[in-house]
Amino acid sequence: GSNREWRRWEESDLWRWDERKRRRWATNISRDSHSRALQHRRAIERQTRQQDQLQAETDREARRRERFGDTSSHFQRMGGEAPTYGGHRAARWDAQGFYKLLGLPTERGSDSGALVSDRDVKRAFRRAAMRWHPDRRDSLPPSDRPLAHERFTALSKAYEVLRDPDLRRQYDSGQSVVV
Repeated sequence: GSNREWRRWEESDLWRWDERKRRRWATNISRDSHSRALQHRRAIERQTRQQDQLQAETDREARRRERFGDTSSHFQRMGGEAPTYGGHRAARWDAQGFYKLLGLPTERGSDSGALVSDRDVKRAFRRAAMRWHPDRRDSLPPSDRPLAHERFTALSKAYEVLRDPDLRRQYDSGQSVVV
């Protein structure tokens, strides 16, 4: 790459020296070299981030095993690994994505250490309902209105399950819930 260009620069015909051409050439070599160095730095940073995420996930799994033992994962009891979606492990207790749909934390004892309260569920539903209610989406093109209706229906179903203590307990334990 860059070394080859510099060698070409040094070995080029010295008798036909064109200052503008040489200056442009040197600028391009310098810019390309800087661009490659920047790409290399970004690749290293990306790799470091991925390693940190993997280490954090490994640490979380070790804490989980320490707390609940080796067989506490439903997927391990069934003889397999937890499913992954887009390279990320699926949350063990949000099978139908109700917590995620409402924008609630999907792991027990999230960063704040507290479970999701009924008040949090109600607040999240109201916020999401205001955003996705079909009457508020009149400005959408007709082709996108069914999507808003489907989204609102899914939000309503999620709220029905998560606001009822018995249904929520069933859902959190991984049982199928019909509303």
